[in-house]
Amino acid sequence: MGMMICFRTSCNNIMCNRYSKKYGYICENCFSELLNSSMNTKEFMGSIKGDFEIENRYEKLNAEFRSTEEF
Repeated sequence: MGMMICFRTSCNNIMCNRYSKKYGYICENCFSELLNSSMNTKEFMGSIKGDFEIENRYEKLNAEFRSTEEF
């Protein structure tokens, strides 16, 4: 078994547990950023880590659409 290095540009994480036949390995940190990114996967994998601010969509949308249990 190899090192399973994250294929995202400038990411040095190893032992990644997510794999795509098209894009290679991705670490959990980058996968979380990808989920919250508006970039497509190809753009994201080529982006440099920390080059752009990722907004946390869950927090933003959760604040906008509050649970009725909170009322």
